[in-house]
Amino acid sequence: MLILTCPAQLQRLEGALRRSLPLALPVHGAVMNINRGNPGEFEVVVDSWPDFGAVLARRSREMPVDDCYRNMHAAFYRDVGAYRVLLETPGCLRWDTAFHVFGLQEGVATVSQAIAGTKGIELEVSEFYTYLHPDPSTMPVPRLDPGIQVGSLSPAHVDLVNETWTYGGNARSRQYLAEVLGRFPSLCLQDEAGQPLCWSLTDPFGTATHGYTLPAHRRRGYMRAVLVLAAHQAQARGFPTFGHTAMGNQPMQRLQEELGHRRLPGLCRFVLHNPGLGRGCASLRHQFSRTWLGTGRYSRDPAWWLGQRGVTAEVPRESPRPSVPGHAPQPCRSYSRPTPGRAEKPQANLRRWHLQCVVCVPPPLPPRDGVTRAGGTGDSQSAGDGCTA
Repeated sequence: MLILTCPAQLQRLEGALRRSLPLALPVHGAVMNINRGNPGEFEVVVDSWPDFGAVLARRSREMPVDDCYRNMHAAFYRDVGAYRVLLETPGCLRWDTAFHVFGLQEGVATVSQAIAGTKGIELEVSEFYTYLHPDPSTMPVPRLDPGIQVGSLSPAHVDLVNETWTYGGNARSRQYLAEVLGRFPSLCLQDEAGQPLCWSLTDPFGTATHGYTLPAHRRRGYMRAVLVLAAHQAQARGFPTFGHTAMGNQPMQRLQEELGHRRLPGLCRFVLHNPGLGRGCASLRHQFSRTWLGTGRYSRDPAWWLGQRGVTAEVPRESPRPSVPGHAPQPCRSYSRPTPGRAEKPQANLRRWHLQCVVCVPPPLPPRDGVTRAGGTGDSQSAGDGCTA
């Protein structure tokens, strides 16, 4: 396993990934950001160089073990066997943490499932369609209503974005969104008072994401305008225009197809690894789209899923989330696990068939085992000092 830190090698890797588009889109976007100042603090590891068979983009520093929002990895491989060897290399992944690996190739999920079977850990696999626009310059500049302004979001808007995001509403998601808002481009439409009405963000992988329109301002073409303007913004920066859309979100699928986006063959799979869930050591997001558990069962039933962990349902209550202009509170159900000698407290919220578990914060992580950067010894090598592309 090699950690590429040499600028010449990273530029060469970007070119190789560009020739492998669209399958390499997420890793390509991460490498582009690394080569342009690395605002997301990422690094890339490969199985070999320069003839690599697999590449993984990951955070360059340790994340808390329960933070699956920021502990995100993008994968691309030329050889699925080399990809599995890379993941199993000591120091490549922390298998005792909650983390995502995602990509546009089927092996991203099947390799994780195979390794999870040997390690006895649980997985959650969420599937999305990926849309790519071949030439955003062909998209006409939208006409905006009087009083509507084009602007951008900042970390000051993190609470608004966090409370309107389907997978948000907790401290970990807020921390992730604050980083995204502060480090990557965003675009929004504002009213005359400067209040955001509709927006789209860009994540560390160059993906257009977190698109949302406040309910009181929908059916006015705002999201159409935001998608077009965001596509022009990405093209001006040299990035591909792409995003992942939930398989059940037909309105967004139709809108993107009307704007000329093409749905890529296959699916983008987000694989959530979380061996600590059963021990109550992780703060996770879960989409009940298609779930693979360590038992090999698939389930769409949240009651069954919760029952496997001894979680009992209480009386449904209203969400305690802060009020957001134009966004009505959403009803949710509270679940708790009794603890002898301690007061019961909510451990999960079930909203729109999505599960979030918020429990204890674990101690700091030790360094990755076997990883060497810029000299030293270990099972992996750094390809940074004195490198040749």
